[in-house]
Amino acid sequence: MTSLDPERASLPFGGITIVFGGDFWKILPMIPKASRAQVVSASLNSSNIWDHCQVFLLEKNMCLSSGKTEQEKHEIAEFSKWVLDVGNGILPNVHPADIISDLEVPGKEHSYFSQDSLVDSEGDNNDFGSAFPIEYLNSINMPCLPKHHLKIKEGCVIMLMRNLNQIMGLCNGTRMIVKRCLPNSVVCDILTGSQVGKTHIIPRIEMEPSDTQWPFEFKIVQFPVQLCYAMMINKSRGQSFHKVGLYLPRSVFTHGQLYVAVSRVTSPSGLHILIDSDCGGYTNVTANVIFEEVFYNLPSKDNQNR
Repeated sequence: MTSLDPERASLPFGGITIVFGGDFWKILPMIPKASRAQVVSASLNSSNIWDHCQVFLLEKNMCLSSGKTEQEKHEIAEFSKWVLDVGNGILPNVHPADIISDLEVPGKEHSYFSQDSLVDSEGDNNDFGSAFPIEYLNSINMPCLPKHHLKIKEGCVIMLMRNLNQIMGLCNGTRMIVKRCLPNSVVCDILTGSQVGKTHIIPRIEMEPSDTQWPFEFKIVQFPVQLCYAMMINKSRGQSFHKVGLYLPRSVFTHGQLYVAVSRVTSPSGLHILIDSDCGGYTNVTANVIFEEVFYNLPSKDNQNR
């Protein structure tokens, strides 16, 4: 860009206009095993280019419906303020007493445990495996592998994690509904694709992680499926739903997670929250995690209108 203007050499991106979109009230950059300070430092407003940015604030929540009656408009306005208070950290402990709902999935729960073992490439006389007992292998949780303790019910939606038979529609990512839970197999109907409605029996298979951070190789024998009738909070960013059922078996652990979860719904009547208590049963209070320092160099006058 210096051929057009020599002063552009000192400007970010050569002086070209760049549009950044985002919400600092939502989940910040995800860095594995990073501290709070490292996460905040990785945010855009901690970058050297932030001083060259002009901030434009959005003043209307496009996710929420406008409301037809005066009562609906008042409820939506109150709910919008409550969501903003969650995002700003004004509510360190959230008491969603008005929107608690019992979301237990009906039916009998079936448990399936994996068989985990080390892949011994040096023979049976190797004592290396004694340093990693089976209990430790069972505790390893990787996104590419099913859980050691797989809990499913008849009627729940699951997703295949391996290609079993592509011609028959059993591919990695295929969504299915569980029809029967047998001791050594799971009977499912395909929900998507050209083979929708077809019934298949899913067996246990042997699986190994493709990429691991541990200094050993291991394998598991388990059903290659995982629950997928719901999405994780981190995956829900950018989504808008008429109904949101939020299940919190434990409190959120990073900035903006609770704000993202409660702001995905289009109306207050569509939000239902179920919170597990540490003492057993359910509770109506949960912690709200906010890194206030990420707001320090943002426009403060209109923090409530984003």
